[in-house]
Amino acid sequence: MNLSFEALLILGVLGFYLYDSAILVFSNELIFVESYGRWSVSLPSARWRVMGKLLFFPNPLTADNLIFRTAWSTADNSSNPELEDMSKLLAPMSYLRILVMVLMVLLAIVLPFVMFRLGMGVDFLKVLFLIYFTIINMLCYTYIKRANLGLDKKAFASLAFDAIACPPFAINFLRKISLRHVLCKNPVEFAAKKLEPEDFKRFVEELKKKLSEELECEDEESSPRSIELTKYREKLMGMLP
Repeated sequence: MNLSFEALLILGVLGFYLYDSAILVFSNELIFVESYGRWSVSLPSARWRVMGKLLFFPNPLTADNLIFRTAWSTADNSSNPELEDMSKLLAPMSYLRILVMVLMVLLAIVLPFVMFRLGMGVDFLKVLFLIYFTIINMLCYTYIKRANLGLDKKAFASLAFDAIACPPFAINFLRKISLRHVLCKNPVEFAAKKLEPEDFKRFVEELKKKLSEELECEDEESSPRSIELTKYREKLMGMLP
């Protein structure tokens, strides 16, 4: 089956976006998602492994959410539950959230409609202009607010190059900024503060299951690592009401 140039272009846009969205994490890492003040957490599935790491795909329809990665540890005794400059980081995100969603609509809805209904003429060029106008607007605002966003000039240049060279990569702009930040040192303590009680209970159960899977991989039940994991699992259960 031969696909038209228009179809190949749209598939390319979607493919590049999904490829850029994929995150490789270690087995002891968690993904926290912030959505307009509401927090959720995900434990990447062990079924999807690439180069020894776990593959995680965020919801492709929520590019305006912030994503943070952090690792759980059996030595989670530190009490540093939150990124120090969280409010400073979130403040400039409101405008960027709007621009990211505008860009997603332009690339995923407006561009295919114009290409298939109106052709590759002047209207296509107008949409292309709007796409790059949105990206440039996003980059200019980010450069002005780069201190709040924790970006030095080198980090900003890297983000800007990706966004301009490949517009679908720009949809993940917010995620790329948030992934540069260390959210917390104790993710369980952070989850207890930020998640709803039912969500936290579900999170602890999932983490407990993950610990049990790691215990099964240990050769000896009496090994220091096995004892450490068992104690940590018991500690998690003690945090439930």
